[in-house]
Amino acid sequence: MKENYQEVLRLGGKQSIGLPEWFHTPTNRLAYDFDEGDWFPSGWTLPRGKYALWQGAAKACQQDRKGQCPMYDFGFTHVSPIAMTHNGAQGTRQRRAHLFTDNEWIPFDGAKDGFTADPTNPKNWQIEPFHHYADTCAIIIPDFEAPGSHAWADHQYDAFARLVGEVRAHHPDVLIGCWGVGVLNASFRIFDNRWEGKPTGVVDLTGAKQWRDKYENPSADMHPVFKRCNLNFGNPSVYWLNNSKPSQLYAFVQEWEQGKLARPQVPNVLSSWIQVEFVDNYPLSQYRFTDDNEKPHLEAIKHQVPASAIYALSLFGHCVMDGLQCWEIGARYSEELRDYSDWRAHEPSLKRPINGVEVSLNYYLKYFGFYNFHVLGMWQASRNKDIIEAATAWEMPEIRSSKSNVWRVGDERFPSFASLHKEPLVRTKLSADGKTLLVLACNPHNQDVEQVSVRRPGGVEEFGFELAGDFPIIKRFPVTPRSSGRPEPR
Repeated sequence: MKENYQEVLRLGGKQSIGLPEWFHTPTNRLAYDFDEGDWFPSGWTLPRGKYALWQGAAKACQQDRKGQCPMYDFGFTHVSPIAMTHNGAQGTRQRRAHLFTDNEWIPFDGAKDGFTADPTNPKNWQIEPFHHYADTCAIIIPDFEAPGSHAWADHQYDAFARLVGEVRAHHPDVLIGCWGVGVLNASFRIFDNRWEGKPTGVVDLTGAKQWRDKYENPSADMHPVFKRCNLNFGNPSVYWLNNSKPSQLYAFVQEWEQGKLARPQVPNVLSSWIQVEFVDNYPLSQYRFTDDNEKPHLEAIKHQVPASAIYALSLFGHCVMDGLQCWEIGARYSEELRDYSDWRAHEPSLKRPINGVEVSLNYYLKYFGFYNFHVLGMWQASRNKDIIEAATAWEMPEIRSSKSNVWRVGDERFPSFASLHKEPLVRTKLSADGKTLLVLACNPHNQDVEQVSVRRPGGVEEFGFELAGDFPIIKRFPVTPRSSGRPEPR
């Protein structure tokens, strides 16, 4: 049997990738641990206007902190009701968000594991779950896989628009999105060129120019469901594909920037996951283990997204973009092997009393420790909120990398060109007084130590830093008062 394993190796020595000295990822366990003890800073908040939604792989044994769900103490702005502490505080409506499954609003038979009515027929769409969650949550997101919107006709768009419109009429302040539906059609592409409207798979200068030109007509790629169905919250799914191919970070940033140009006032919050989605016959990991009863098992599981990719997306997501959502199906997880049940054999989930409530448990199986990196990115955004909240724009700086030693200016600053050249993705932002420049950078293609210099568009002063491998950096630089040189950039 061909087997594939993924291992995370923790090496000794002194790290040089710019992480805080106190930061760590858990070992010899499967869960995250940023919420345990006082080693990870707590009590902070994200910059104004940023979103951090938590519906993640919540621990069944989770305990409240300071009289509230612990995720609020670590920067999350909205938590799903199904991720709250058992018999704990439930939070206010204004701080709850929930993604509910399509089998909640389309008739479904759990025993047969199938829909009992055509999920594409508007007559079978039930509005009651939308009203229920809008009553209890500030943000609601129906799962949107079963309705088959990629093949909708006008009457289906019209019906869903009426459903959403009615819910918003009853709850004027609610934000409604659909899982996987962003302001734009998500591409997950590799910046390949198009011929006669179809992707070719060829990555070249022609393709880079085609993708750069999308910034000039940002509304051309709007998602038809978002455009036609009264949604006021974008929720594109950003599954990492095929072992997190490097071009994806560039694509996520471009699609958010283009979407923000198309709909500046709409929050477009990326739904992220820390496992790799498998497509195109990409092999799953074969996880062989023995349960608490000495029975052997073999589970096929999705790979872990690399820590560097999780950290980079969190930094760009919570500093530059509108924010991210951590989502899961709502299972409560245990790290105890005795709590394993084989879902493929239809074994029921085991139940344990927790905080006076009997709780259905699922064994973690996968490693969730890299959620520490996700929250580290949020914490970095919080530390720099003075600049992030300033009334200054994020800019695409001019870039020079030691890989080419060529200044990339004009069009070559854009994501498609940066990915084509395998050079860093960089964004910069000035402080309100113009005395400090915040730099956010990552090169997912990098496998070495790369020296990078940036300057503001049209500027003279250079700011240099080092990128170690594919890990990102966030760094402040003092800005020299301007006396002469090129014109002040606009």
